[in-house]
Amino acid sequence: MKRHHFEAINGFNPMYVGWGNEDEDVRERFKWAGIPVIRNETGTFYVLYHKDNCPPPSEHKRYADFMKGRNLLHEAYNYRHIGYKNLQATSQTFEMEDQENVRWIKSTNYMVRMEV
Repeated sequence: MKRHHFEAINGFNPMYVGWGNEDEDVRERFKWAGIPVIRNETGTFYVLYHKDNCPPPSEHKRYADFMKGRNLLHEAYNYRHIGYKNLQATSQTFEMEDQENVRWIKSTNYMVRMEV
């Protein structure tokens, strides 16, 4: 996505914890902003490693986080105002030595200011 798209959708909702649902939230934010979503069939994609999909119910904490996110997604429209405009976080930037123009950003310590 381009910067003006990110700004138009107010970035990502930091209320999602753990695995899953945040990508569906972004798709909905695009829809609410009137921006068509086009999925490229070709190109270069960088994927962060993760060993699993939805955690099984036996992994109580991770599964609970997933289900909390699923419930949040059902109410996502009510939380569309929460995003980068009212988010503070600690971030670190890592340049990729073997890739030109690729940068990883690690962010932690999120705090959402509810007044916008």
